[in-house]
Amino acid sequence: MKLVKKIIISGCLLSMCTLSCKKEQTKSEDEPIVQTPEDSLAVFSDIQIGNHHTATLSGFLCLRSGEVYTLNDPPKAADHQARIDLVYYYTATAPTSAYLGAPSTLGSNQAEGGLYDNAPNGVVYWATINETAIMPWESVSVGDFISITTYSELKAAWGTTGLMPHYVSNVQSGKVYRFITHNQKIGLLRIKSISGNGNVAAVMTVDIKIQK
Repeated sequence: MKLVKKIIISGCLLSMCTLSCKKEQTKSEDEPIVQTPEDSLAVFSDIQIGNHHTATLSGFLCLRSGEVYTLNDPPKAADHQARIDLVYYYTATAPTSAYLGAPSTLGSNQAEGGLYDNAPNGVVYWATINETAIMPWESVSVGDFISITTYSELKAAWGTTGLMPHYVSNVQSGKVYRFITHNQKIGLLRIKSISGNGNVAAVMTVDIKIQK
């Protein structure tokens, strides 16, 4: 009788162990697949930036976070200099041509609205001025841009680079631009829409896909 009880108890313990192992295996299989850092990207959609005539928006943009900073009101670009990658601006000589450029280009292009020389917050007073490079990228359509979901796809679409300028003028909606930040993060920027120009309030809406 004792032998029978031992056999029954052993059988129960074995069954419980088997069920427990199966549960652990199932739990492991159900865990989501996490992308490796090498194959991940950040996506920011419907980011609105404004020109110097737009009271509620500003043109100082951090490509790595999608954050927008202003000239004179918090959050001020001057207080976050190292985060400013691109600026949306117009010039007096080309008031209908939208510019996207590194902070370093505001002076040479004579950007309107005091973005460069307004004391004490203009770029000329900054200690850190980033050198983002940007250019139109005709080989990537809007459809191509939308379909990118991994860093591998972004890298393939971004292609290889030679010398790139630090600003683009005559920026147009429905176009894709490629860029590389000062810390070598590559990305693509899609212009969804532009309203207004350098003579009036203007708003540019963009989508960003960038290497993490």
